[in-house]
Amino acid sequence: MYRATIGNPPPITHTFIPNNLKSADINLLYMDNFIQEELDAGHFYGPFLVEEAHEIFGGHFQMAPLDFFERPGSTALRLIHHIQKRMSSINLKIAG
Repeated sequence: MYRATIGNPPPITHTFIPNNLKSADINLLYMDNFIQEELDAGHFYGPFLVEEAHEIFGGHFQMAPLDFFERPGSTALRLIHHIQKRMSSINLKIAG
């Protein structure tokens, strides 16, 4: 069950880096090529070590898993951060 926090959310007290969803692992070469193209175009920064990310974010951070979404009528895949999965995990940790 998804529960959104209202107001100021509690501080992040631990780093959370989930595994990517299974669709992101179906074609690792496609994923690698896609990420390299985005890096070359200046759309992505990194990759960063966890310690470097702690410095960038000023402490702990939480990630959302990557997923591929197939565009209807196309063979192109779209890479997304599956925010709902991340929020469900975060809210369960906060509520639990």
